[in-house]
Amino acid sequence: MREGAEMRRKPLLPETAVALLFISCAFYFHSIGDTSEKSAQSVMSAAAIMLFLLLVSGRGKAKLTTRLIVTGWFIMATLFGVILDLYTLLPWYDSLVHLVTGACLVYLAKDGVKLDDKTAKRAKALYAFFFSVSLSTFWEIYEFGVDFLGADSQHGSLSDTMWDLIFGTIGAAAAGIAIYHLSGKILKRNEAESRLRSGKRS
Repeated sequence: MREGAEMRRKPLLPETAVALLFISCAFYFHSIGDTSEKSAQSVMSAAAIMLFLLLVSGRGKAKLTTRLIVTGWFIMATLFGVILDLYTLLPWYDSLVHLVTGACLVYLAKDGVKLDDKTAKRAKALYAFFFSVSLSTFWEIYEFGVDFLGADSQHGSLSDTMWDLIFGTIGAAAAGIAIYHLSGKILKRNEAESRLRSGKRS
């Protein structure tokens, strides 16, 4: 209760700072008559962060790590990739973003299965993996849709879409394996603590 109240009292930095940065970028690109997607991407990123901000401040449950991952993704994808043109300057940067995104989505989904036994350990890793791959697929569908509105997120290429999915899956698989082994260590620690408590009670 106290943690939720404390979160609501604070302005939830860094989300607010990053959202204001994107709003400033949108105004700047609009003022200089930039007709590229930079202004639109800045507005959409700011809106998405503000929506996340409202959800987090209302529920008061998001961990700091989760908030930093969400905010950091917008910095990596929109600020560095779109606004600073790293997608154009560094051909491999888009693949890096999808690789990192796949791993981050696994982390965000890892608490979707309660860890009780070895079967749950496997289910936890698989759930997080397929959650990540599914969202990566929906993202590519979204990019395919917005390209009809004049964007060029897929560069008119099936190859770009497939490589995005492949790198996202690799990132998800690597993070899923890490979650699997980490869950095993947590299970062993919980079992040891349980035996210790049982021994004290007896």
